[in-house]
Amino acid sequence: MVSLATELEDSLVKLLVQAAPPEQAQKVESAVLNGPVVNPEGRTDVVKDQAEVDDLLASLGF
Repeated sequence: MVSLATELEDSLVKLLVQAAPPEQAQKVESAVLNGPVVNPEGRTDVVKDQAEVDDLLASLGF
């Protein structure tokens, strides 16, 4: 089952690709839109899940 957040993200990405100038839209491939992938093992500067994202934002005052 696809979550609402995933559906919303997919819709927003499609909208951005459609609204992009034609020369830029051609450069976009769906495989590239998955975001950065960072191996979090042994690193303290990478968040691993939503709970850590929430903690980071809270520590920054958001």
